[in-house]
Amino acid sequence: MSDDVKLEETVLTEEVLAEVLRQANLLSVRELERAKAKQARTGFSLREVVLPLIPWGRLRRMLNADVQLPDGTRTTLGDVLVEAHWITREQLSEARLDQERAGRALARILLTQGVLTPTRLAEARRYQERTGVSFWRALINLDFALPVEITHAFQAYNQFPFLAEADEDLAERLIAGGHLD
Repeated sequence: MSDDVKLEETVLTEEVLAEVLRQANLLSVRELERAKAKQARTGFSLREVVLPLIPWGRLRRMLNADVQLPDGTRTTLGDVLVEAHWITREQLSEARLDQERAGRALARILLTQGVLTPTRLAEARRYQERTGVSFWRALINLDFALPVEITHAFQAYNQFPFLAEADEDLAERLIAGGHLD
């Protein structure tokens, strides 16, 4: 988290949380207006109205997104949602571990395809650590990979996720055997 003390001092009202979700592009202005109308009509909390609108997979991918609170504090969406008790610390940790695993697999695929060099990989990792953005976003921001290349790499990862956990030579053996291209 950027600044634990400031986040604890920030009052995380439902309005603040709604704006944070909009900043992270998880809700459009129109969806937010409809959610507030439903909240007023039903008496449900904003959490009860909004969370079902956002697929968990999409929310998980955005938990490391940088957001700004009304007082100017910059932090991550995940830390805000944990502080507001919208998600648990365990859910945040699991999502971050999954993102790290997917980032490693993405790097391996892009290296194998020749899209990424070891030097650029190291530079992208430094950029990622410095900015807190996801690995794929770092690659795009640095112009090291095109969105379509990242999409193709993620498709390969999603089709064969076991390759991310397997030894690094397995993919090469499957390619050499004509089982993968």
